[in-house]
Amino acid sequence: MRLVDARFLASALFLALAPTSGSVPQDATCSAAKGEGCADEAPNSDADLVEISPGVLSITTHNFRKSVELTTEAKLPLFVAFYDPRSVSYKELWPALQETGRRFRGEGSEGFSSSDEQGQLALLGICDVTVHTFLGLREAPLLESSWQSTARGPFKFGRSRFHPLIIMIYVQGQIMGEYVGVVSSDALVEVAYRLVAPIGGYVPTSLEA
Repeated sequence: MRLVDARFLASALFLALAPTSGSVPQDATCSAAKGEGCADEAPNSDADLVEISPGVLSITTHNFRKSVELTTEAKLPLFVAFYDPRSVSYKELWPALQETGRRFRGEGSEGFSSSDEQGQLALLGICDVTVHTFLGLREAPLLESSWQSTARGPFKFGRSRFHPLIIMIYVQGQIMGEYVGVVSSDALVEVAYRLVAPIGGYVPTSLEA
């Protein structure tokens, strides 16, 4: 058996026996209902969808299928950011993801016009691939081949390496593909508009005054 196969099997077995949840920077807000601070009550089951920040869902091995099914039930696209909490890029992009989550909920932004204050536009979730490894590598296989390092040069034992942040998009219960572009609130909101707009419909852009 190849080493990579053994690792996948071990990861899948661990996830089946030990329910876990994603992690975010410690200063991140945790409950949309309260607006700030972590929720006091634990979810009713491992498959529950829980907001760890307003408009940002915690995606796990247990609730992934349920979150994708919402793209059909609610007719909204789902953006899932697969991330490594040790990655510098994730820590830098977390504020942009928080803002995107709020705007996907329809809270608006002064920098994009008032047209995005029209209710739920899309769904946003994040998945910690250091915890939900099997799910991350299955849905975003580039995680395995796109390592990041804090130092330049060839690989050396003992040198930290991190998975990059990769955003996958799901529409109508199916994976659409990887988001390729700048990870900013304006860019992600514009993509969401294009996914839900009718043919020939109005799509606002971040360049609007």
